[in-house]
Amino acid sequence: MSGEEDPIQRALSGFSLYTLGDGLRQGTSIAVVGKELERYEVGPATVVIANDGGVGRYVAVEPSLTEREKERLSRLLDHLFMSISPEDAADPSKRLIPNMVEAARSLGFLEEVTRSLQKYEYYVKRELKGYGRLDVLMNDFNIEDIKCTGHGRPVVVLHKNHSELGWIRTNVVFPTEEDAQETTQKMLQRCGTMATNAMPIVDARTPTNDRVAVRWSTDVSMTGTAFTIRKFPAEPMPITALVMLNTVSPLMVAYLWLMLEARGFALIVGPTGSGKTTFMNTLASLINPNAAVCTIEDNPELRLSHDVWDQLTSRHSYSIGQSGLEITLQDLVKHSLRLTPDFVIVGEVRGEEVAALINSAASGHGALTSLHSDSVQNVMIRMSAPPMLVPTGNMMLIWAFVVMNRVRREHGRVVRRVLSITELDPRKGGFDLKEMFTYNMVDDTFSPAAPEELVRMKTERLQQVMRLFGWDEKQLETELGERASYIEMMVANKLLTLSEVGEAVRKFYIRKYGLAG
Repeated sequence: MSGEEDPIQRALSGFSLYTLGDGLRQGTSIAVVGKELERYEVGPATVVIANDGGVGRYVAVEPSLTEREKERLSRLLDHLFMSISPEDAADPSKRLIPNMVEAARSLGFLEEVTRSLQKYEYYVKRELKGYGRLDVLMNDFNIEDIKCTGHGRPVVVLHKNHSELGWIRTNVVFPTEEDAQETTQKMLQRCGTMATNAMPIVDARTPTNDRVAVRWSTDVSMTGTAFTIRKFPAEPMPITALVMLNTVSPLMVAYLWLMLEARGFALIVGPTGSGKTTFMNTLASLINPNAAVCTIEDNPELRLSHDVWDQLTSRHSYSIGQSGLEITLQDLVKHSLRLTPDFVIVGEVRGEEVAALINSAASGHGALTSLHSDSVQNVMIRMSAPPMLVPTGNMMLIWAFVVMNRVRREHGRVVRRVLSITELDPRKGGFDLKEMFTYNMVDDTFSPAAPEELVRMKTERLQQVMRLFGWDEKQLETELGERASYIEMMVANKLLTLSEVGEAVRKFYIRKYGLAG
């Protein structure tokens, strides 16, 4: 190791030391190398985002502790771990301060703890109920993903406001394998599971539904214990937010809205992180409020405002080697047919459950799901090969493919866009694919932009919609225009929560049909 740079120093290179006064927000002085882009607070902590020559830096500054305070905190935590009652352990925040005061009195440094009570409260809560060193990252709503690739390396994050920086290096580092394992095990305890050498791969979810994938020790990970966390948004994006962000156009939304009302089958396609689940959730919010909806997921992420909502989740072993009776997505899709749903929504299809969902659509239910792929052509290849093995005849029941991805715009900014909407047009002996909407990368627009252009395509699915509702082409054009205008009205009125959009959709159905049904 002689002459080699210490990995911890390498991980922290580019970060300057920070100081913090005794008050949680007093005397703050944070210096980072590079251009400061943003500064905000996450609870008592301060976060600074900087661009260091094209390398993103995320500096999390927590209340400072003197060496004496660190020693006191360590003893205080040890005492609380040993003495806290089972009732208080279930929710440490309920009697946190009384328990802290009692522990400090027993240890003989009550006056010191009382003098800096807020500081001690922050760290005790962080260790007893939070995520230790990851606590700021887990509580920062601007972070989408958190990744640790091993000890001695900086934890990296994807930040909503700074997508152009890609994976941003934080000042959170686990110096040793033991440190990484301690924090990882603490996180898994919050998920109600654990990792061991016998079960080194763990998939879990936190109480707030963040998805956690852990690789334990060096048996399956060359760099030791590592993990990836996909953060679950506290407030799901409504369709209005996606239109404001230019992820999709109002006319595209109107087209998909009509398709859902006709109980068609739409498949959202895109790679990891392209926004499939978010888009599916926003589309589901447009379904008639009086409809019966059944959602089926491995990890429950969809959030609807419908009163008649059956929310099903698979049961499987979180760890390799763990035994137990599994209930798969395919089992749940078959079961959903007995629940008389109007719509069946599967979070993501990967295997045989897609055939069961297509059969559900053949029974007259509306269907919505997502699939990992980057194009309609590759979806066809995946669906015709094991383990899906969907016959060509069954594929013809799919109405449309919505392809999404992350694209890089000016100044390197990464945004999510619906790249295309393609109809599957069933024909004798097969089917044709008709591209209904396309995204123009040059000017960041979508085409077509007018309802009459869409109606002139005369596709089979639009013909089905007209037959179902008894419309001619002029009525179809008017309906598409009205719905696109209604979406624009919601955007103009800044209806930016799921509940506000849900109420607006309810009013739309009342106005249109006299009742929401």
